[in-house]
Amino acid sequence: MKDANELLLQLVQDVNELKIVIKQGFEKVNNRIDEESMKNFFKDKGFINIIPITEGLSRDKKYLISTEDKRQYFFKIKISAGYEETKADFDMFEQLYNHGVPMPKPIEIGICPLGPYIMDEALDEKYEGLRTFLSKLDNEENYSCGIEVGKILKKVHSSPIRNVYSRDWGYHFKKWAGSAMERYKKHEIHFEGEEYFIKILENYENYLKSEQICFLHWDFHAGNILVKNGDLKIIDFGKKKNVDGDPYKDFADFMIQGYKYPHFIAGMINEYFQDENDKLREFFISIKLYIVYNLFIMMTDSKQSHLLDYRIRAAKKVLKYYNNMKNDIPSWYIKSYLPDTF
Repeated sequence: MKDANELLLQLVQDVNELKIVIKQGFEKVNNRIDEESMKNFFKDKGFINIIPITEGLSRDKKYLISTEDKRQYFFKIKISAGYEETKADFDMFEQLYNHGVPMPKPIEIGICPLGPYIMDEALDEKYEGLRTFLSKLDNEENYSCGIEVGKILKKVHSSPIRNVYSRDWGYHFKKWAGSAMERYKKHEIHFEGEEYFIKILENYENYLKSEQICFLHWDFHAGNILVKNGDLKIIDFGKKKNVDGDPYKDFADFMIQGYKYPHFIAGMINEYFQDENDKLREFFISIKLYIVYNLFIMMTDSKQSHLLDYRIRAAKKVLKYYNNMKNDIPSWYIKSYLPDTF
């Protein structure tokens, strides 16, 4: 016969399992209510062919919707944001679009049963990711595409938008560097050569070279650039878009995987900096800090824990190409594209 402690333990386990079942039941009911309310909302707005989009890590709900005359829109419900924050985002996107940044046109902001939403023009299915597009090009064409992306990034950085939270960049980055280090230690992630990354993050001030502060994309990488017949579109501005910062930060994700498309990276960098060799030198120093920071953030992202091994392999490649971070220019960078003075 089970003693009292065993019976009590079994009872606790049964109660916990029952709580899980009840919670799952409530979630299913709420989801059905949400689906029905959104179905009625879209019907009242005259939309048909409502297709939920499940890709991505955010809690936001996304749909591809269309009208009877076959116009398509991207509909995004900002689940965790209030109306004022959503409106600030919409106004920002309108300013960027009017400034000439190639991006989906912002159409409408409003409130639906699940919260505030933003509706943009939808890009048709013929658009493909930049990685796929680059894989079809030769080296010269990769370089030319890099030039076009460099022009776009300059356009983003020249935006007249100035954010409320535009304090000293060093002030912000000190907090973020400290937070990234704490997260890394908490997750107890280790890999050979990590000490070279830690040293850079601890001495972050030595790598903050740019005096320019501007509007940033904050999530600028190949996955957020779409292409159709050479026409480029930028999507998915990052969460910190209300903070202005060092323009070099937007290059970090491209530089982490630059060995995959060095001709493209060279075109992008040469177009962005052109003959400003002093700024180019600053860039190659600063970008090491932003590479390390981005990798630490990615490795400790609980939503992407399944990608940890991949992130660590990326970190090891960075250490290899930068000679344990002793070099400012990675070994994959095609030296013939550098100015003669380098």
